[in-house]
Amino acid sequence: MPKCYEAKDISEAVALADRFRREKRYDWFRGQRQQWPPYPSALRLKIAGDRAALEVARKRILMFDEWARDVPELKDLVTAGNVNHLFAVLQHYGVPTRYLDFTTNPDVAGFFASDGPPAEPGQQACIYCLNSEDLLDTWETVSELEARKGAQLELVRVDVTNLWRLQAQEGVFIYTNYNWDVDYPLDRIVFPNSSMPAPVPGERIYPSAKSPLEHLLDQYFSVERARLVNEELSRIVEEQKRLGRDNVGLHRWEALPGGVHAPAFRNPGELKPLDSWQGLEALGWHDYPEERFHEVVRGTETLRIPGDAAEPSGVVEAATRQRLAADPSLRMRAVEWVIEGAPATLDLAQLLPMLRRAWNGMRRLPYSDSDIAACFGRITLLVGSGYRDVNDYREREQHISRLLGPVQRVEFGTKDAAGAQAWVTTEALADCVRRDVDSLLADDQAWRARDIHGLLQVVHNPRLALEFDRLAKLFAREAIPMQVLDARKLIHFNPARLESFGNP
Repeated sequence: MPKCYEAKDISEAVALADRFRREKRYDWFRGQRQQWPPYPSALRLKIAGDRAALEVARKRILMFDEWARDVPELKDLVTAGNVNHLFAVLQHYGVPTRYLDFTTNPDVAGFFASDGPPAEPGQQACIYCLNSEDLLDTWETVSELEARKGAQLELVRVDVTNLWRLQAQEGVFIYTNYNWDVDYPLDRIVFPNSSMPAPVPGERIYPSAKSPLEHLLDQYFSVERARLVNEELSRIVEEQKRLGRDNVGLHRWEALPGGVHAPAFRNPGELKPLDSWQGLEALGWHDYPEERFHEVVRGTETLRIPGDAAEPSGVVEAATRQRLAADPSLRMRAVEWVIEGAPATLDLAQLLPMLRRAWNGMRRLPYSDSDIAACFGRITLLVGSGYRDVNDYREREQHISRLLGPVQRVEFGTKDAAGAQAWVTTEALADCVRRDVDSLLADDQAWRARDIHGLLQVVHNPRLALEFDRLAKLFAREAIPMQVLDARKLIHFNPARLESFGNP
């Protein structure tokens, strides 16, 4: 029979689990809002007979594997010996798998035992307690039984490079395809399912600071969502047509072949990639540094604004540039930025998370210190101007134009069609255009050389139209700040990865 320990609340439950860990009674823990069976998500779907959901999960796994094989930075993730690494990523991003989450940290288990929607009245939360060596001993005997033929169970300890979410949660897994608790009922600590706060904050479990891998994963899962939505819309349209509703259709945007509308150019074959896009790997634009969460995500940096400062954004920019020049190692850490002396009109609750997000996305890319400082200054300027309080699209355009001059909306994406948008100034964007564009356009298209919006209608490939060094500066000082301010779920920080750039 499993042992059941009672605690009066979440705090006492976590303290008890921690005592058990120190006494080496248990080394793995799992928190749940209710005492439902500890089964992997894919197994729960199988037990429920939800074949449709299992098919979607299978499709998502295959889609991710196909994508990862085409991303140089993820080549190790999809090698034959790293299948657990691959599924650890999928598990932590909500794809149903045969992996069940545990942690070696009782505080983390306590968070999951108290996080989420309220339980049904009278239900108790629990922290499952597991002795991993004892489970393996039991499995060694059980697996020989004829009744367990085809059953699988494996303890998985895996450290996925740059998967900070897994490192923050000190995660481990059980891989299984059957209802394993019939052979090994788990001991547990139970306690009233109340609204008491979790023992650790959500930021500790789901860090807002993201690693290079996690920025790539944001990119992938945005594409995945769009693809699954499009597939579902296509299914609905086809179903409606079968019902005789011929007025139903689905419009698909078609990309220009090679990113160019050939008739707009005198000799499309002369439109070659610009030299400025060569050698970016040597410059560090495709580096993929390995960083560990507990070593990198630490510390604060303070920027001070004098009380008589006329424009806080300029002070923030100058102070950031000074801090980076004084401590080059600062870019090796995902620090929290603090501002002292800010005027009451500057909403730090809005500003500081934005600075953190920009910093985490830019610090390991080869942007200059001045570029990062200018990004911080631009974000500060727009937060202080009340940009986030303007909701209407046209009013936002007018708001930015009053501050910065004429702007226009641009859209950009990567090879896998992960797209994002930003406002940029027309002047800075036009300065990115290759200098010989006049000689390349057909005579009746020459006007596009003086109209950046018109030019981007006929060439979407940034390698053919935009000088990289100027585009990188535009990104740092305008496109990244605007993506951060618009609170976009996906932000493109690295212009070297772009395959398309044009009008929305």
